[in-house]
Amino acid sequence: MNRVSPSRVSALRGAALRARGLHKRFGGIAAVDGASLEIDSGELHALIGPNGAGKSTLVNLLAGALAADSGSILLDGEEIANLPMHQRVARGLARSYQITSIFGALSVADNVALALQARNGATFSMWRPRTLAHAPRTEVDEVLARVELSAQAGRIAGRLAHGEQRKLELALALATGANIFLLDEPLAGMGEEEGQAMIELIARLKGAATVVLIEHDMDAVFRLADRISVLVSGRVIATGTGAEIRADAQVQSAYLGDKAHEV
Repeated sequence: MNRVSPSRVSALRGAALRARGLHKRFGGIAAVDGASLEIDSGELHALIGPNGAGKSTLVNLLAGALAADSGSILLDGEEIANLPMHQRVARGLARSYQITSIFGALSVADNVALALQARNGATFSMWRPRTLAHAPRTEVDEVLARVELSAQAGRIAGRLAHGEQRKLELALALATGANIFLLDEPLAGMGEEEGQAMIELIARLKGAATVVLIEHDMDAVFRLADRISVLVSGRVIATGTGAEIRADAQVQSAYLGDKAHEV
């Protein structure tokens, strides 16, 4: 198994996102402790580990929501560790959150229109009730169609069901024009039917974009991921294919246990 080292696929396609020796402390707690990752261009790379392992903190460091204490983050070979989040978004790196983050008082279409405006240089603070007039309707329609929300375009976002709100959040990430998506537990709080619909949406991103996925649903992880990295106590202890991760004794001991035989 590859253990936090360049893979054969990386050598062929190049790494889209690479992190080396990332550290982040909160007081006396090392949330991320020398973590390293290499995400191949076009792959779906899952990040798994026990609660408190530092997964969301690591994704926050990659996205720019948090500043690393030390370490390097390369996006297509360019150092971005010191760039703020909006500049990383402008370079094609977008993320979603465990807790849905949408404009609940606006329509579904207006939410997407705002994201499109932001991509084109406007700010979210400058929205007006006639938001759609400032974004091409065809683009809004295309984004909503990709996440199967076309029929909900005129609905108030805050009144959508939970699964539909998570779809809308994915739509906002798509509207930024990003080609690398950091998805933090997109299946959280979903029932079986909603979860299955989200899995299918994420599967469609494979190959067309680079995806980093944090998820506790191991069925979804092993179904979707090209490669998986396991984070324990702020460190990446293993990286490999699903089969390699299932068979790794250290991973089984630290996290998977019986889960390795359930998926």
